Amino acid sequence: MGILEKMLGKEKNKKEQVAEDAKASESETIEIFDEYGRKMLVSKKEWAEKVLPDQIKSHWEDANALYNDILFALLR
Repeated sequence: MGILEKMLGKEKNKKEQVAEDAKASESETIEIFDEYGRKMLVSKKEWAEKVLPDQIKSHWEDANALYNDILFALLR
């Protein structure tokens, strides 16, 4: 909702706003690269549920790589 809409009192229905926010967050993608350097786009949800846990497991013994994984996750 924009500032002008708030100032003018044109508020959206709470359910509509929640639905729009959920749809927007699901459509966001993250650009990642596989082990061969190929660029891939994945949704944030898929990345958080599938890619990140495997990446953390594979870098568990390497502190620098693990740090980079955690930092990347926090910035996304």
